[in-house]
Amino acid sequence: MSTLAKTIQQAIAEKGENKKTNDKAYLEFIKGNFIIPIEKNEPSDAPKVLFLEEDKQCFLPVFDDTSLFDQWVEDIKHDIDLLKVSGVDLLKSLGDNVIVCFNIGSASYKEFHPQEIARMKGIIVKIFK
Repeated sequence: MSTLAKTIQQAIAEKGENKKTNDKAYLEFIKGNFIIPIEKNEPSDAPKVLFLEEDKQCFLPVFDDTSLFDQWVEDIKHDIDLLKVSGVDLLKSLGDNVIVCFNIGSASYKEFHPQEIARMKGIIVKIFK
């Protein structure tokens, strides 16, 4: 289990009430490496990310564990490819209203909502200033 997944589980156990744990989760996300489903046979310089949409809300499934990704895509694995991306690059590429769904189906499942994404983008700006 990754440090990010462990930190998320700790934050969940603390019911999000410990700012230090929450901040650590954001930093681990920024430092992380992720797997994202993309459309099959797309050019590597312009991959088409597979978003999920419900009630006009956009969700992006991301995983930091290949086995969790493989379980989640089992039914569609022949129709997709995967993209590996750093946390920084992922955050830089996200639109304003996307919810990031981290490790769907696991004990460390977490939805990062737009305000959390904005906060992490703010951290990136401070780090790379």
